[in-house]
Amino acid sequence: MRRRSSGFDHSVLAGVCLLATTAALHACGTAPDIHDTQQVRSQACVSCHQSAYAAANDPQHVGSLPNTCNSCHNTKAWTPATVTNHPWFLLQNKHAAVACASCHTTGYNQGQTPNTCVGCHQKDYDGTTSPPHTGLPATCSTCHNDSGWSPSTFQHPWTLDGAHVKTPCVGCHTGTPPRYPGTPTACVGCHLSDYQGATYNGHNSFPQTCPDCHNTTAWSPASGGVHPEALFPITTGSHSLSGTACIDCHNPTLGSPVKGANTVCISCHLGTHQRPAIDSLAAHTALGSAYPGPNAAQPNFCLGCHPSG
Repeated sequence: MRRRSSGFDHSVLAGVCLLATTAALHACGTAPDIHDTQQVRSQACVSCHQSAYAAANDPQHVGSLPNTCNSCHNTKAWTPATVTNHPWFLLQNKHAAVACASCHTTGYNQGQTPNTCVGCHQKDYDGTTSPPHTGLPATCSTCHNDSGWSPSTFQHPWTLDGAHVKTPCVGCHTGTPPRYPGTPTACVGCHLSDYQGATYNGHNSFPQTCPDCHNTTAWSPASGGVHPEALFPITTGSHSLSGTACIDCHNPTLGSPVKGANTVCISCHLGTHQRPAIDSLAAHTALGSAYPGPNAAQPNFCLGCHPSG
């Protein structure tokens, strides 16, 4: 025989039981949170809060959120939600104050909301002009953090100083779209045209180690770079004269200065050190063939016997 439904709402019975339990606790002189009772802990939150779940519209819960209330609420109050369990994306800094609906634009169920930065920040990525982000990887956390989209926290892999500080990113990261990964870091990677177009005689025969003669303040004039002090000191001793320019010792018409090939010692040493005079010195003529003489292939032959000048 079919049992007729009594039409009795069991949630009412649950409510009555809870009230009875609460009254009993008060009779004992205690007033704990009713949710701490064994009778309540054994039930799902929604067994008592179904009406609150159904009525919630900021955001709408029905059809969007699971009815595991304790994922977003605690036992102190239904509102405001505390989002005590948000394991798929850490809510901190700027994200802590963002309204749920700003990220959950299509729903709250798993898979409906992106958990990558660019999933929410695509417009920021597309609209950034300094530098343009087209061509950059869309892994925002490489250059940004959750304290704010701007300013970027990006640290350039090699020091930007001198003129490089004011150089726009696309000045080095060329191409359409600009190329960022794989950009050369050697000076000549950006300054090859400067190297090839230098008017200094023999520059194309120099090694392409630009910092030897240039610094980051400007390509021209050359700064002298790092002189081979161990071979011929110009910062100490008798040759450490202020105002001495490279061309005073290195004659560009005689070729490359690499290894001192175009060094002209006698261009600075006048009087008895002029070419005819030094060639006829008794100390030199006594050397015989050991003295290169006036027909020496290199004008810096003095360094063989006078390494310090």
